[in-house]
Amino acid sequence: MASVLTRRRLILAKLETTYGTDSSPTGASNAILVRNLDIQPLVADTVNRDLVRPYMGQADQLLAQTRVEVSFEVELAGSGTAGTAPAYGPLLRSCGLSETVVASTSVTYAPVSSSFESSTIHYHQDGIRHTLTGCRGSFELSGEVGGIPVIAFTLTGIYSAPTDQTLPTPTYANQATPLIFKQGNTSSFSAFGFSGVMQSYSFNVANDVIYRELVGGSKEILITNRAPSGNVVVEAPTIADKDFFCCCYWQQHWVHHLAARQHWRQHRHDDHRAERPWQFDL
Repeated sequence: MASVLTRRRLILAKLETTYGTDSSPTGASNAILVRNLDIQPLVADTVNRDLVRPYMGQADQLLAQTRVEVSFEVELAGSGTAGTAPAYGPLLRSCGLSETVVASTSVTYAPVSSSFESSTIHYHQDGIRHTLTGCRGSFELSGEVGGIPVIAFTLTGIYSAPTDQTLPTPTYANQATPLIFKQGNTSSFSAFGFSGVMQSYSFNVANDVIYRELVGGSKEILITNRAPSGNVVVEAPTIADKDFFCCCYWQQHWVHHLAARQHWRQHRHDDHRAERPWQFDL
């Protein structure tokens, strides 16, 4: 009996043409570099039978709403080529974002509220393959001075029985080496119109993701809402420099350079008159 090594793991992801149908990602074209990988290969709601019997003991349980949950981080870096989507682009699109590519210039992701895309994820662990179809989820961006900024994904997929499968040989492309979050690499920071000194940030898209399985219907992961929120840690200014306590609205904007003259820009502007959606560029 061969041992299964936890170090030999691989994530492949590819957008689906038809929802819930395996898009067959390959190691040559769809490999993604990730870290802090965790998978729950079988998540289910348990239903107790609670039968009356003339003896003591645990009741049988049945499984319902079977699904798979996976989480991991990718380094916040572009593809390395302006106008080329990063390898993890399908994951962003599976989290309720649209992708707009301007050749040789930029790739922009912006939130949508309908026509959500989905992806197939193949999780390989040393000869065993878990196939997650219909994947959708949410993500959080974060960065702290002296560290690598990351995108933390949490995705849910439709369960399929694992199979024995030779570990593919991956070709990693369109994931540039990241830049440390620090002065020089990260610039143009402002919050509430104040250009201060930033220590760290986080921005959570906070999609509401549910698994639905109805009689006469199909299995599906749905994005039903989002409630984005964020956090910024800055060096405290004097009240004269910036009175945050009296802010009746907020706006923030910063730029973290990625690679090949690309950058990640997160911006949102809110006031009492209108709200414009956030987006970011890779």
